[in-house]
Amino acid sequence: LKSNGKKFGKIILFGFSTLMVVSFLQYVIFTSDFLASLFIRRMIITPGLLSGYYMEFFSSHPKAFLGHSILSHFSKYPYNFPPPNLIGYWYFGSPSTSANANIWADSFANFGLIGVLLFSIVASFVLWLFDSVSQFTDKKVASLLIGIPAFSLTNSALLTGLLTHGILLAILIVYLSPSKKIVQ
Repeated sequence: LKSNGKKFGKIILFGFSTLMVVSFLQYVIFTSDFLASLFIRRMIITPGLLSGYYMEFFSSHPKAFLGHSILSHFSKYPYNFPPPNLIGYWYFGSPSTSANANIWADSFANFGLIGVLLFSIVASFVLWLFDSVSQFTDKKVASLLIGIPAFSLTNSALLTGLLTHGILLAILIVYLSPSKKIVQ
């Protein structure tokens, strides 16, 4: 961020690649899978696997239509558990397993492929809104405020990210924060 983000993508790519190599070396040298489990399994393998499970299940079963959530008064929810617990029960044998997935898995579970498109458009609008309100805010502050809440979308639904993981709060804080804009 010191260079206005010009090298941000390369740094993230190099950092993540280094993390993967270090995780692998830790496994090979010390026969411990701590780092590999934390970074490779939790950040790459599990989200992909769970997304596939959501696609597989909701391709052949009724969609949720947010009947377990904000549309519960308008839509009859056909299952006994919310989608993460339903997937946990179906694929892992336990309804207490909360198989949270990402924004697209959740949107597919609720509305199918059209849901993936619509939720992607809504997410794009939310990120555009954040970008707009943070235009005259210190980039370091804005990045810190949105980083973790935005990352939550890799493991949760859009509405959950907005309402409980802090995306809307980050937008509000940046909007209300002092501006760096110079008045002439």
